[in-house]
Amino acid sequence: MKHEVQIHFENCGQLAWHEDIEDVDEWLMEKLDQDKVLAFDADTNRHFGFEMKRVNAIIVTDKSKELPDIWSRTHAISQGKVEADNITQRQGNDSKWSPKAPSGGCCA
Repeated sequence: MKHEVQIHFENCGQLAWHEDIEDVDEWLMEKLDQDKVLAFDADTNRHFGFEMKRVNAIIVTDKSKELPDIWSRTHAISQGKVEADNITQRQGNDSKWSPKAPSGGCCA
């Protein structure tokens, strides 16, 4: 089953890729036991390698279900914006505009 894997590092860096994972719990335990992890995203033809001691969080999302894009949601929250009904609204402001593609990170 196709999943999106997101890795969040202690320095606020992030990686994401797609991987076929049958048992998420087993896959996570296997990765958490490794010192170094190598990954490959066939969709983008990208290879990844990183040390687990620098990882703060691993998020695995089932891509077979319709779920909100967590990258866009994280970016919107970091910019003081909230998204609802495909309209972006800045907190504390009544102005609305169409959502734009996220750019940049979420860490200050």
